[in-house]
Amino acid sequence: MALKSVTLYCTENGSDKVYKAEVAESGAAWVLNFWFGPRTGTLQSGTKTRSPVAKEAAVKLWEKLVAEKKAKGYHEGADAPAYTESDGTSKDTGLRPMLLTPATEEDANTFLDSDEWGAQQKYNGKRILIRASKGIVVAANRRGLECIIPAEVAERFKRVNAVFDGELIATTYVPFDLLESCGRDNKSADYFHRHAALEAMKGLTGVAAAPLAIGKAEKRKLYDRLKAERAEGIVFKKLRGAPYAPGKIENLAKADAVKVKFYASGEFVVTGWNGGKSSVALGAYDGARLVSIGSVTVPAKDQAEVQVGGVIHVRYLYATPGHQLYQPTLDASSGAIRRDDKKAPECLLSQLKYECRE
Repeated sequence: MALKSVTLYCTENGSDKVYKAEVAESGAAWVLNFWFGPRTGTLQSGTKTRSPVAKEAAVKLWEKLVAEKKAKGYHEGADAPAYTESDGTSKDTGLRPMLLTPATEEDANTFLDSDEWGAQQKYNGKRILIRASKGIVVAANRRGLECIIPAEVAERFKRVNAVFDGELIATTYVPFDLLESCGRDNKSADYFHRHAALEAMKGLTGVAAAPLAIGKAEKRKLYDRLKAERAEGIVFKKLRGAPYAPGKIENLAKADAVKVKFYASGEFVVTGWNGGKSSVALGAYDGARLVSIGSVTVPAKDQAEVQVGGVIHVRYLYATPGHQLYQPTLDASSGAIRRDDKKAPECLLSQLKYECRE
């Protein structure tokens, strides 16, 4: 019998998904397992615990997982904590976010060395814009559609008249831009001044702005810390002459806001082709046991290089606590996707870079 169990549903923006999570006994310890998928379809399964843990640790993981899912629009019914209301019609708020232009870690040195750019942590949450006016708080997702947020988050903005851009992480909102304040449009102002105005809003909202590192030394210190903490990445923003412009600039040379994700790479065993031969299942060894670590898409042009039982080179952002690769892609940076110089038993689970969990 499960110690903790919950079934959550999400019907936001036309979807109809289910997510189940439970803390179950495993020998003298406990594991956190989950299932997800369409409400009327077959659910996929996984685990958030690499190996059984103490009861208190499993319950803490379960509570954090449930909070994260609810912050993304999942709900469980009468026992759910309070969230802002939505009539389910996906209203267009008119708000549109300024999106970040992707760059590589090799590009990062350009922004680290230039005093024209500031740096911030790239948070791993849900992009949310907030419009507050006369005690009414409306939240919008990255598509500009109205969405629900925790009531405790909305409550903090009821005393202000402003529009914020930021990231929602479980029940914590981290604002990093101020688009409007007191009826004044700030989008044409420099980011340096928009961020300063955002920091000044803390006195009214109690919500701290995402810290901004300025200067080569401070930016490098932030970069090194984020790498050491296995953070998702770093963001660079031009401090002067860069208005808030909704949408994304594809040309890196013309960008005013840039993201650098901290990818990892490794060699993993191909355990089989998935249906349709568009992807393969991957594994890594934990001692003598071959553990499933997810799948990777294989473009048609690369399929001849991929063989069941062979070893391939894969790039990924991080591995989840259930050792599933997040955002994996084939990686030919070492010269080839297939690694004939590696044997399957050499592909160890211990090589994984795991998700940073605060």
